[in-house]
Amino acid sequence: MPLLTTHHLCPLSTVQCAVYFTDPRTTHVYSPELSHAEELLLYPGFIDWTQPVFFQAQTKKLTETVKKVSASKGGNLMVFANLLVEAEAEDMPPCPVPEGFELRPLDPDKHADFVLGTWPMRRRHTFLYIREILKKMPTIGLFDNSSSSSSSSSSSSSSSSSSSSSSSSRSSSSSSSSNSSSSKSRSTNSSSSSSVRSSSGSSSSSGNSNRTVVVVATVVKVEVAKVVVVVVAVVVVVVVVVVVVVVVVAAAAAAAAVKVEVAKGVVVVVVVVVVVVVVVVVVVVVGVVAIVVVVLSVGVVGIVAIVVVRVVIVAAAAVEVELVVSSEILIVS
Repeated sequence: MPLLTTHHLCPLSTVQCAVYFTDPRTTHVYSPELSHAEELLLYPGFIDWTQPVFFQAQTKKLTETVKKVSASKGGNLMVFANLLVEAEAEDMPPCPVPEGFELRPLDPDKHADFVLGTWPMRRRHTFLYIREILKKMPTIGLFDNSSSSSSSSSSSSSSSSSSSSSSSSRSSSSSSSSNSSSSKSRSTNSSSSSSVRSSSGSSSSSGNSNRTVVVVATVVKVEVAKVVVVVVAVVVVVVVVVVVVVVVVAAAAAAAAVKVEVAKGVVVVVVVVVVVVVVVVVVVVVGVVAIVVVVLSVGVVGIVAIVVVRVVIVAAAAVEVELVVSSEILIVS
């Protein structure tokens, strides 16, 4: 059974809003066989799991497959359930236009902002996407003639396709999954990330940023602690070996210089006692120093990491640049 992806149904050479599907990557996969879908998701080069990825309109079963594959790649998953509407024209007669209203085509240049303003799934490059939809599809709006600016965003307008204006709805549920590779994060209102900023999802984006800072700081602390412990252990071993060698050599020289056997015995005993005392003192001192160094290193580096990551997140938000610190994100509109 062939595997399908709607991402490739949009030729990048001709669609002006291609950036909407590529920055970040937006796609959809389907196969009646879940194993086939998993094989496609793991196919080399198909998905960059280190970057944010939006999977749109996935079925519940395939959502679980996407989650499974993403988790195996270290992804930070966010899933959003949505209700889709399937229309059948023969089920409902056309609705008459209410008095005082009129139906007319939507103007991509005049009404794109209005449609975008009422759509909760907006994110980066959504304006280009909406404008292209209005250009390519027969879309109409219901306008209030009593309004002084019926052609502007203050008009009461609802958009729909001409083929579905006389249709009924049959609901079927699907879920949308969001990965950060990736993480690839930051979040949108109907999505996550942890990765992508959205004007209506700023609060969730802030929460994701906070979690990202904590994750990064924790990882840095753990890695620094490992390095410091290894370095201190090596230093302790080297110091102990050097001290033992020096003391043994000194003891041998002292014993050789003494002619009396009793004196030799006394010297050896004294040397052994000195060696034991020196080794114990060195181990205790180095151990205490190691503990202090580890605590200080982890604390300082942790604070520095939090400050640095926080500054980067704030700077990225100021220039509307997407920030992915940890992993991928799967999102569906």
